[in-house]
Amino acid sequence: MRLTSLRHGASALALCLLACSTPGASAPSRGDAGRDASSAVDSSRLDSAAREVGATVGATAPLTLTLAFGPGLEATLTAAGQLTITRGGATVLATHPGAPLLSGAVDAVAPQGFHDPKNLASDAFSPLPPAAITMDSPGPGVLHLVAIDPRADVVLVSLALASDGGFYSGLGERYDHVDPRGEIVGMQLEIDTAYESSTTDRHVPVPWLVSSRGYGVLVKDRQAGAWDVAATDASVVRATFEGGALDVTVVVDPDPLAVVARLTQLTGLQRATPVWALAPMMWRHVDSQAELLGDVAHIRALHIPTTAFWIDDGWQVSMDTLDFDPTRYTDPASLTASMRSLGFKVFAWNSPYLRSPSATAAQDEAQALYRVAADAGYFVEQGGAPMGALGPGSPGPYGLIDFTSAAATSFWVSRASRAVSVGLDGFKLDYAEDMIPSLFGQRLGLSLADGETERTARDYPLGYHGAYRQALAASAEAGSSGGGVLIVRASTYGGAAVADIVWPGDLDNGFERYGDANGAGLKLVGGLPSSIVALQTLAASGFALYGADTGGYRGGAPTKESLLRWAEHTALSMVMQLGPGENKYPWNYDADAVATYTALARLHQRLVPYLATLLAAAQADGTPTVRPLPFAYPTDPDAPAFADDEYLLGPSLLVAPVVAAGATSRSVHLPPGEWFPYRGGAAVAGPTTLTAPAPLGQPPLYVLAGAILPLLPDGIDTLVAATDPSTVSLAAMAGHDAASAWVRGPASATCLDGGVVRVADDASGVLVAWTPSSPGDTLTLTLDLSLRAGTSSPLVTVTTVSGSSVAVESSAGAVAAAAGAAGFLSGDQAVLRLVGPSSVRLAPGP
Repeated sequence: MRLTSLRHGASALALCLLACSTPGASAPSRGDAGRDASSAVDSSRLDSAAREVGATVGATAPLTLTLAFGPGLEATLTAAGQLTITRGGATVLATHPGAPLLSGAVDAVAPQGFHDPKNLASDAFSPLPPAAITMDSPGPGVLHLVAIDPRADVVLVSLALASDGGFYSGLGERYDHVDPRGEIVGMQLEIDTAYESSTTDRHVPVPWLVSSRGYGVLVKDRQAGAWDVAATDASVVRATFEGGALDVTVVVDPDPLAVVARLTQLTGLQRATPVWALAPMMWRHVDSQAELLGDVAHIRALHIPTTAFWIDDGWQVSMDTLDFDPTRYTDPASLTASMRSLGFKVFAWNSPYLRSPSATAAQDEAQALYRVAADAGYFVEQGGAPMGALGPGSPGPYGLIDFTSAAATSFWVSRASRAVSVGLDGFKLDYAEDMIPSLFGQRLGLSLADGETERTARDYPLGYHGAYRQALAASAEAGSSGGGVLIVRASTYGGAAVADIVWPGDLDNGFERYGDANGAGLKLVGGLPSSIVALQTLAASGFALYGADTGGYRGGAPTKESLLRWAEHTALSMVMQLGPGENKYPWNYDADAVATYTALARLHQRLVPYLATLLAAAQADGTPTVRPLPFAYPTDPDAPAFADDEYLLGPSLLVAPVVAAGATSRSVHLPPGEWFPYRGGAAVAGPTTLTAPAPLGQPPLYVLAGAILPLLPDGIDTLVAATDPSTVSLAAMAGHDAASAWVRGPASATCLDGGVVRVADDASGVLVAWTPSSPGDTLTLTLDLSLRAGTSSPLVTVTTVSGSSVAVESSAGAVAAAAGAAGFLSGDQAVLRLVGPSSVRLAPGP
């Protein structure tokens, strides 16, 4: 069955769950390792903190507790429940005078019922006693608090802080605004029929909020929660979660980007994703092996840079059997081998369900596997039987694999390994948001093998993704492929350590904004503007790699203008992927669309060495790959007004995609610094706001003075090995590095192969030094010298300092054609070709 249309619907959670469940208490645990479902905290320090609280509740508390937790940093918690954090005596954050730091709400009548954390007016909160709060510091600049409400019937615990005048972000994947001020943001997916997706589209909730004032607050909790970001009361930011405890971490640093990095370190750094995942990708729903081979051959004939191709839903014998349908794929191993010869990594779509047997339909492989899994207890259960989820693509209930069970996980890993064994390099993993805490206010009564329920199993997607990670890691090529790549829709904090790329599901195909109404009066998820917001909120929430469908998904084929405006955005992000190809291949439009898309894909691929340095930093210390302007420039008062549709790709590139149909220019804000148009032109001093031209295919793109961008040579088709003689692989261009520099002071950059280019800018001129990874490697370097800091005298000579003698040529073209080291210098522009370890000085005349 074709499953294309089902991706337009609600979450795979069945609306029939409510009818199938018994309201009230959850089913008994099936495991020996169960834990109290009312526990809201998964920190390893909770048990000891609970013992301490249990021993001190009712004791006389100190009037004030003061803790130094870093150079100049001090936290003070008073007996009245007021918290103040200062740096050098100046207040960084504090509680509102009228709202204690921590409070709880009780419900003596129905404490096991669902209590919506977004609906605070219906619950009476009272301050937690000081003895219920412990405070410590696990490291410089990090404050940790555990609060446990000692009342037996507590149902909600709330953290309240005074709102500040800064810019907020984080809270995971969101689509409306980068700053959630004025919103109540749920920390879980919820059914909401007011939206076209029938859900709130909270696929990747992350319970931390970061302020441009230099702090971030993480509530480490898996239960239902919500952040009220100065919505109910403009002076208060409140985080409320079900249960009787909160585990809160506060990170303080003057640099908001450093705050994001530290929070990411505390929850899970980006995994070691292979660099080839940064190259352009394509995908489609495929009807046959011949059709797919025809597509990839055409991509290569057009020389559109593409390294990975994924086969979307419909490739299996039956839903999630994880083996190829022989009626469509006559020889899967031959298929993947052919694609690899052309330099393609191969992915396939999947989800965590098996269809249950039907009394009226012939039993297929999925239904047979369902019986095996059900008999072995491999499914999430509801009332002692497999839950009745509606899986994607077919009426009737599906079983949801319980990844908290080692046996169930092993069963699923064995299925995924079948697909990996015929040549898959990764998976696109859909769904997994089923562990919603309630359905229309009622508990679902779900239970998992380890004792989790729908109340606490918010990290279900991580177990789901982990099973495929095991299958990929065990493959013969795990060492060379980095263990494969997972593209996922649902996740939460810590998820970047398991999966690689977040794909936002089904966005609209044009310029729609989140919350706009469609013809049926339903609220839209949004198109291109929503993607630009999600890119930034995920980056501010610890996820380094995000890749939306270029051209969206809902609504079918986008207009040519929409497709290419989308491509401008995805080309200037960490991940560029296009699909489904059946209605978005650029050759379905016209030759101009092919040329424009190809140019954007080449731009993205040329930037891969720069993107790789951003990914390496995220993997090493959590530094965000994409930076909202107000986080990168927190003192720039105009930056917040442009944050929703303008962003920094790393420290050096400012991207301003066009988000309005018919526009040929747009307003761009340049923050403090000197900014060059990437495609050439004079530098512009920031902060300033200007109107920039934006013809189709050329979005406003600026580079910060002083930057060196390592680049790939143009003309590469794929970043992985290829045996097809007409395919240009990265290996075929080995030893030929490239970079561009906008000289202003000293700088350095590392090329993809490890070669290093350095620029020194002083009174003697500009010294360029090249240290290749191999002795004979070459570097082609273009330089803009118009803002060099070292001297005001014109640079007129090119002098060899070390290495091969540099021949001075009369044009940039002559440098490109030269057999050996060569250079061209004219006014403020220079081009150098260096061979082997060498250095060259561009100097003033006598």
